[in-house]
Amino acid sequence: VGRARFHAALVASRTHAHSQDEIIYIVQGSLTLEGGKACGAGTLIFMEKDTEYGFTVGNEGVRFLNVRGAKEGFRDIRYVGEASEAFKG
Repeated sequence: VGRARFHAALVASRTHAHSQDEIIYIVQGSLTLEGGKACGAGTLIFMEKDTEYGFTVGNEGVRFLNVRGAKEGFRDIRYVGEASEAFKG
């Protein structure tokens, strides 16, 4: 399961987590993860399930492929401070 996403320059994602492991492959542009790790084109990022993270898009924007085996599709997101059905159980 995967999809490509494009985010405009300097957009910041809210801190969040997913109920499934996740692989992010940066195709074009860059982003900086919370904590300061800069990731450019060709970077492969593995996020273990339930890992809380966010990012800020670089000046040139970013396009990435997101791969998860979530049976919920891409609705398995939990924003920090909020409950999600996918995380109850």
